[in-house]
Amino acid sequence: MRHSIKICPDFDVYLWDEENVPLELSDLTDINGNPIQMPEFDDWAKEITPIVIDSETGHPYKKDWEDFHKRGLAYAHKLRKMLTSSCELWYEAPWEDKSGIISRPIQIVNNLQPNIHPKTTMNDKIALLSAQPNTIRDLVISDGKAIIEVDVTENDLTHTCSVGDRLLVEPGKPPISASKRYIVWYQDKLIYCKIKLRRKGTVWNILGIGDVDTKDIKFWCNAKKK
Repeated sequence: MRHSIKICPDFDVYLWDEENVPLELSDLTDINGNPIQMPEFDDWAKEITPIVIDSETGHPYKKDWEDFHKRGLAYAHKLRKMLTSSCELWYEAPWEDKSGIISRPIQIVNNLQPNIHPKTTMNDKIALLSAQPNTIRDLVISDGKAIIEVDVTENDLTHTCSVGDRLLVEPGKPPISASKRYIVWYQDKLIYCKIKLRRKGTVWNILGIGDVDTKDIKFWCNAKKK
């Protein structure tokens, strides 16, 4: 039986089962059958408590929702790695969040192609991709264009793209052309570059990097400025 767990902070609870029944984190077990403990996740969820109280009593409240979701999504991905593959994990914004940063449910997955609601907004995608700067390469969106942040720009291309720029990307391992620019994930870096093929395509010459065996490239995709 496949189970579904939802992360959505509320007063004294932030985990819910498929029937919307509250769960404790300790109710969940990892892939080895041990109860899961993430005190930092619990502390993050408790931040919503005073906001819920203010909301229900009619008092104004403020919250840096971008930072809140950035940390929440990071914890969600950490939890995802502990759960068995038979368990689905979803992330939603609390009712009190009117920012629109996370406007629809996001499924948290471990592979390169997360399942995202077909009506997910670009803001949601940006939030998802920004959640874990160190693992952003695991979050290429499979249902269309997405946003990535460039780690490395080769010298000859700095006039068109700088480190930290955000680009639209279209996953799908497109054919390589020496005249086009790509995003390549190599040695845990997202590289904005041109590529020349060598040795029937098994070795690429990446501008500014040199010859690279394709087996060492995690993915590549078309990229352009937003």
